Amino acid sequence: MTDKATKYGGGSISIRALRKEFEGGFIAVDGINLDIASGEFFSLLGPSGCGKTTTLRMLAGFEQPTSGQIMIDGVDVAQTPPHKRPVNTVFQSYALFPHMDVWKNVEYGLRWTDTPKGERKPKVDAALELVEMTEYAKRRPNQLSGGQQQRVALARALVLEPSVLLLDEPLGALDAKLRHSLRAQLTALQRRVGITFVFVTHDQEEALEMSDRLAVMSKGLIMQIGSPREIYQFPRSEFVADFLGVANLMDVKVSTSGGVGPVKLGDFTLDAQVPQGYTPGMGRAVIRPESVHLEEGDLTGDNRVPGMVERVVYLGSTSQVYVRLPQGSVVQSLVTNAVNEEPWSSGDACRVRMPSDSLHVLETSGDAAWADDEAATASKAG
Repeated sequence: MTDKATKYGGGSISIRALRKEFEGGFIAVDGINLDIASGEFFSLLGPSGCGKTTTLRMLAGFEQPTSGQIMIDGVDVAQTPPHKRPVNTVFQSYALFPHMDVWKNVEYGLRWTDTPKGERKPKVDAALELVEMTEYAKRRPNQLSGGQQQRVALARALVLEPSVLLLDEPLGALDAKLRHSLRAQLTALQRRVGITFVFVTHDQEEALEMSDRLAVMSKGLIMQIGSPREIYQFPRSEFVADFLGVANLMDVKVSTSGGVGPVKLGDFTLDAQVPQGYTPGMGRAVIRPESVHLEEGDLTGDNRVPGMVERVVYLGSTSQVYVRLPQGSVVQSLVTNAVNEEPWSSGDACRVRMPSDSLHVLETSGDAAWADDEAATASKAG
């Protein structure tokens, strides 16, 4: 990227009790609260049908909410037409005009908004420079790669200097290698222009790599909001733990109401992180594979249970080792492959160590949603 690009300035977003019900009674978005800071890269993550795209379309103005508020920089735009909102959208299908060259594609929005002709050229040139497409200005879309077309679509959106840029799975049509490359470029671009990006994806890796914060959605509800690290390491529900990455989920009996305390895994007692205010009884605990350590079968100590290796999947630099525990559950361990070290084999006896700082009891094992505390408080106050 060139160093000449200027920051456009981002827009803050506050969503309050936003709901969308379609004909037939289908509720796509069910009263969500959400705050997105100015200049933040925020992702809406979830499976198909979870409500993330409907939320984005309501932000854009392409869908009218059944109820609720959408405030951008403190102004409620829920009933404002799309062209009068300080937002622009980049879709998965870039929808470039095939009969226009790159320069005219980017200029089109300025012509439509009646920007004086003398102001268009410097704006278009700056937008193309920002996405490193200046040398392709005279090419038609069919002469560009998928990644280049994506950058043209970004330039066409950015040339209008929106406060908020909405991105509806813009990398979904690209191959895996190109997607990985463009993630870094898109993140760097957002940092440079400084506007708010709201990014919709079902790809967990994309959301973890690119976002400042993200919201995991299911069935029209926000299940959890937080930084990628927070949500990955400290999922609140079984849905979030299972959807975001690989999770070892186990039935445990909890005998404490919070803090580091004992849980029973079959006949074995382990220390785990227990949410404050937890009601003792049966629950579910989670630990990520990279935190599960395999040791020789005769070792003893805290937070260890015996196990038997069932299967080893070689992944190059690592191996995924599946181990059956005495109570019948199977846990996965991610083991680094080192030169001249014998890998684990099917049938090996081992000890499975699950450190207490990585073993977490979930707040809920169902699909209960957890509202962002600040948003919920503001919603009640308003």
